[in-house]
Amino acid sequence: MEELAPSSIVILTDHNTELLCLPYFLSTYLEDEEFTHLSIEPGESSKSIECAEEIWGVMLEEQLDRKTLFVSLGGGVISDLGGFIASTYKRGIQSIHVPTTHLAMTDAAIGGKNGVNFHGLKNQIGSIRLPRAILIDDQFLNTLPDKEIRGGFIETIKHALIADATFWKKIETLEATAAAKDKSVIEHSASIKQQIIEQDQDDFGIRQALNFGHTIGHALEASLGISHGEAVAFGIIAESFISEKQCGLPQEELNEIIRLVKACIIPDLANDLDADKLLNLMKSDKKNEYGEVRFSLISNIGVSKIGETVPIEIVKQSIAFALSKMK
Repeated sequence: MEELAPSSIVILTDHNTELLCLPYFLSTYLEDEEFTHLSIEPGESSKSIECAEEIWGVMLEEQLDRKTLFVSLGGGVISDLGGFIASTYKRGIQSIHVPTTHLAMTDAAIGGKNGVNFHGLKNQIGSIRLPRAILIDDQFLNTLPDKEIRGGFIETIKHALIADATFWKKIETLEATAAAKDKSVIEHSASIKQQIIEQDQDDFGIRQALNFGHTIGHALEASLGISHGEAVAFGIIAESFISEKQCGLPQEELNEIIRLVKACIIPDLANDLDADKLLNLMKSDKKNEYGEVRFSLISNIGVSKIGETVPIEIVKQSIAFALSKMK
């Protein structure tokens, strides 16, 4: 903290990380420092303009200036929301992310994408601004239930699928919870995302590969309110089906993907998913151009293809396919 020379420190948590993670963080990294603590309800509902407004208001009341350091201590919601608040308060203050979940350590906290949901749609309002630092401490993972750890590991599966076939072969042999807590797996997964971001900070090119599984996944998450990991697991299987149909993904690799994703997490889904509703939600995806829904797909495990347009009938088939496989 000394090298950042902050005039004041703000720590954002949700009520879970306040209880389970804040005491360890303070005793390990911030002993005897004064700070302002802000805590929000856990979950996607807090990733909103209204929540950001409340926090901006408290910061103004506290007369916090541009030398304030904003610390986001939590999972993906906290990283996204905290980064957005820090990047916009007084046109931007310094921030650090302290991710406490596998998903945040390997994905959400990396890359400077900040934002909130808007009108029921994921990440529609936001900014791209890097934090000053990301502090990764795998001890935080010991506070999480097994299902949440496995849900976060879905993003590591995605990283292997879009960029690293050798890494895929490694994680394919590991049990999901153990792998998600493995420091070397966390570091390698994070490095894949970092390398992609360094090529395309502004998200107009190869960085869009990181959205594999998310076009359908985000629509499902918004439609059913299931967890991000569950939704992206479904999205990966559906978009792997599209990849097989459109990009030549080999059938045996499609089967490998289904096996590993199902071994990680199986979402609780309704049998009567409304494909038309999902398609309508996909129309607001950030990758879309000129009114067309664009997908990030793979032609082989480890080889990504971005900006792919897909016939609506194949998208509907992919949803039905994933539903049949995730039962």
